[in-house]
Amino acid sequence: MCWALKRRSACKILVSMRIQEKNMTKLYLFDLDGTITASHPGITRSVRYALRKMNYPEVPLEELKPFIGPPLIPQFKEQCHMNEEQALQAVAFFRERYSAVGKFESSVYPGIPEMLRRLRDAGQKTGIASSKAEQFVREIVRHFQIDTCFDYIFGAAMDGSRV
Repeated sequence: MCWALKRRSACKILVSMRIQEKNMTKLYLFDLDGTITASHPGITRSVRYALRKMNYPEVPLEELKPFIGPPLIPQFKEQCHMNEEQALQAVAFFRERYSAVGKFESSVYPGIPEMLRRLRDAGQKTGIASSKAEQFVREIVRHFQIDTCFDYIFGAAMDGSRV
């Protein structure tokens, strides 16, 4: 095993990593949008609202689905050919609507709450991760009464410092 390693310290690190691996706790990590919730109505309507506020032509909601999941600034830049300043303004308009109504225009997929509760009852650690602002993630899981099913909730920072 370790005899093939020339440096004794490398062998110690390898053995240490194997011990830690055996003692690691499993974490079931879920994405919010499209995995836990069908969030497309609130997201696409809020994107359309932002585009309307920026005097872009009306776009069918179906065409705004690429905005579901990835961070918004790059999406506005890529999908709408905006510069950084315009994309930041679009995100501000998006959040204006999304924070008021859009975040609740979603639904939890059938069977998800029960599955999460079974994991919790079995003593499993669970987490939720999203590129959505963490504040919104917390409000959404609380709204759907599944917040107690998660040990960890990870989301983006509102200022864009953590995506």
